[in-house]
Amino acid sequence: MTTRTAFLGLLVLIAALDPGRLHAQRLEISPYAGGFWPTETLGGEDFKNDGLYGVRIGGFVTDRVVLDGNVAYTSQFEYTGSDSGSRAWLWDTNATLHFFPSSINLSPFLTAGLGGLTATLDNGGSIFFLYSDDGGFLEVGDPEPGVRVVELESGDTFFGFTYGGGVKANKLVGPVGLRFDLRGRTLPNFFGEDLSWLESTLGLTISWGER
Repeated sequence: MTTRTAFLGLLVLIAALDPGRLHAQRLEISPYAGGFWPTETLGGEDFKNDGLYGVRIGGFVTDRVVLDGNVAYTSQFEYTGSDSGSRAWLWDTNATLHFFPSSINLSPFLTAGLGGLTATLDNGGSIFFLYSDDGGFLEVGDPEPGVRVVELESGDTFFGFTYGGGVKANKLVGPVGLRFDLRGRTLPNFFGEDLSWLESTLGLTISWGER
């Protein structure tokens, strides 16, 4: 599955849920930037902290609930000290619950979603990792006998889910407002391990239509 196919699929799903209601209600597009900080490491080795850049597109399906599709990119999906050239695309579909009526421009919210992560490597190659005897997870060039070896290939995709919340300041200047998100992301089966991290992003919210 390519990242483009996955994102188009998310948008089709959102539209298919209730196209008439989405057309009548307020639509939103939210480009953003931020970062992620792994809070749980794989085999005792740290993943790099890195920037996160993406966009969310969605619309209100009730007065307080938005369904959106999200796609984001990070340029370093690899271990601290590594220079493997591994990057990642993250994609998901989210439901967002707003707490205050539409008459209030400042809107706290909770959000949760399902999606995945697709790794990409330079030249479409792969990198090897192994478990050492003490349980550490180390990148290597030549796997050694007697240890478990896994191979991350370009295009490998892992299921994930997100959870968290944030706040929107809507229509500060015309249709443009601000959006802050703080959420967790978990890949429950990254080569047999749980990989989790914290994401923080800030971006614009451009909205049109009425709720």
